[in-house]
Amino acid sequence: MSTSVCFPASSVPWLQGNRDLHYIQNIPMWIGGKKGIWIKINLMYLSYKNRTAFAILILATASFVLYCNTLQNGFVWDDIGVIKSNVWIRNVKFIPEILTQNAWGFMNMESSYYRPVIHLAYMLVYHIFGPGPWGFHLLNIIFNAISTVLVFLLAMEIVELSGATDSRVFGIAFLSALLFAADPIHTEAVAFAAAFTELSYTLFYLVSLYFFVLWRKGKLKEGIYLSCLFFVLSFLSKETALTLPLAIAAFDIAFPGVARLHETRGKLHRVKVYLPYFVLSAVYFAIRLKVIGRVANSTLGLHLTAFQLFLNAIVNFGMYLGQLVYPFNLNAYHVFHPVHSVFEWRSIFSLAALLLFTALIFLSYKKNRLVFFGLLIIIIPLLPAFYLPVFQPGSTYAERYLYLSSAGFSLSAAYFICTVDGAKTRVAALAFAALILIAYSKATVYRNAVWKDEASLWTDTVNKSPNGWVPHYQLGIVLKSKGEYVLAANHFSDAMKLAPNAPGPVINLGYALIAMGKVDEAEKRFKEAIRMMPLYSDAHLGLGAAYAMKGDDLDAKQEFIVGIGLNPTAWQGHCALGLLYYQEDQFIQALQEFSRALYIDPYSGGLHRNIGLVYVGQGSLDKAIVQFKTAIRLNPADPENFICLGNAYQKKGLRNQAEESYQAALKIDPKNSEAQEGLKALAATTPRY
Repeated sequence: MSTSVCFPASSVPWLQGNRDLHYIQNIPMWIGGKKGIWIKINLMYLSYKNRTAFAILILATASFVLYCNTLQNGFVWDDIGVIKSNVWIRNVKFIPEILTQNAWGFMNMESSYYRPVIHLAYMLVYHIFGPGPWGFHLLNIIFNAISTVLVFLLAMEIVELSGATDSRVFGIAFLSALLFAADPIHTEAVAFAAAFTELSYTLFYLVSLYFFVLWRKGKLKEGIYLSCLFFVLSFLSKETALTLPLAIAAFDIAFPGVARLHETRGKLHRVKVYLPYFVLSAVYFAIRLKVIGRVANSTLGLHLTAFQLFLNAIVNFGMYLGQLVYPFNLNAYHVFHPVHSVFEWRSIFSLAALLLFTALIFLSYKKNRLVFFGLLIIIIPLLPAFYLPVFQPGSTYAERYLYLSSAGFSLSAAYFICTVDGAKTRVAALAFAALILIAYSKATVYRNAVWKDEASLWTDTVNKSPNGWVPHYQLGIVLKSKGEYVLAANHFSDAMKLAPNAPGPVINLGYALIAMGKVDEAEKRFKEAIRMMPLYSDAHLGLGAAYAMKGDDLDAKQEFIVGIGLNPTAWQGHCALGLLYYQEDQFIQALQEFSRALYIDPYSGGLHRNIGLVYVGQGSLDKAIVQFKTAIRLNPADPENFICLGNAYQKKGLRNQAEESYQAALKIDPKNSEAQEGLKALAATTPRY
């Protein structure tokens, strides 16, 4: 059913007396019912302010809908270390450490990152939503939606300067934001919880630029101060934000009339305008040198000349540009295959792309300053990504780095689509835009599902990057956790061949060999890893596990202590050491180690079960029952938790509760011998009358 409803201006109070009225036709709405009714509402008039609010609502909703399926995603890749095992975010007492240590300080590791805002945001989410992944995914979705709205608001202000009519200003800005919202290139930044750093720095970057533009246009006299404030928040989220002064300069170059008009009002001289940003940047570098001790990493195994590094940076730019134009067939790990000569086809292609892009910048500077500004916003945030020595040797390219750059691309693309001449051509352009948005949206929703869990992510990545050691390594870890040790060992072996100096695959191959009963071979692997990196905690913990399997508890204990000393947040080391103490009936020491592990990973059902077993050993059955019940709540699919609870009930003489626990274990695993033995023990002690 279809109808048309008209509202005269006189019947709508907020329309009366409004000079800036606009006509919008045929907005489809769905009215619920048994079958549903489509109603086309013909709004005679809509004010500029309310039209903007309506657009913001649509954009925020569209952005949320496109990424709402990530709420069911788990933690993957760096999420495990950066969020799940991050002790800093669990207590406000760690705020001084957050402000005075590098970004990986909670793992007792060095890094070239100083990003306190990220940890503070994670702390807020942790205390509001808890430790589960959905709260952190929600944070990413919210920041992405706000950034989409900011692209729209910023585009409205900038397109207005191009001299376009009001309807075109709105159309270009709205389409820019729609393209930004739907762009599949954002999936890594949004679906990957640990990529929040990209979203946070971008949001604050856009806010800072927006306030600067408002100040330049004379719309907000406090804009310059607000711009500086959000600039600080941006570079404390990620170092890339230090490119903001270049983006501000790009705006002034693109629209010099705005800058001159502002300066004729007696405001700051142009040089002084940029001074606060450079002063704040200098303060940041001073803090960074104090906390980290250096500006950036040295070369990490990239044995290339200075010219070759420059050439490969150009190749990377060609890849980024191509991914912006065609954001499909996305991949979490792009293997770095360096070029060594300008005569290789990738060098030739990338140089041609760079020359074309440079020509477009110069041409647009003369012909269209709006496009000129959009093109500069593509390249400026990418500049730090071209310094290849700071990257790991295997991969120097990441799709999430295009998140902010895509805003410039969306603005330029929307301008070309919305300013074509001729009615038929305009219809064709809008139809093309609609097809692009549909294709983008479909690809985004599909790609989000790939990030659902470790298995789906790394299976997809291995298929797309079979020559990358990290995908094989990560998939091996997934298979090992599922008990598929032979397949896991194969992937670890592949990773070792591709990265012979990386200790991670060697260590995990050792664990897989232990699970397969090949303890001596595993011991050799762990010692090999220690030779590679003597101060690597996981290698010592693995060697300790091998010693423990061989019954050499003294050496095992020593290796566990060394491993924990190198990384106090290694909860597995505390757990393993606790198990050794438990086996020796040293319950106080065992409880201390299990409690330390539980502090690091408070939602591990296995740790609660271990603590419960210690309490059983001490005779504290009530405390043990509480721990076993907590283990069941955290991991209801593990029959061992129910068996331990049943044993505790049996010791207390609570026969009915013990029987219920054993039966619950058998529902999960009908052939579980421990549960069957527990029931037999109950039957054997049943009193006869």
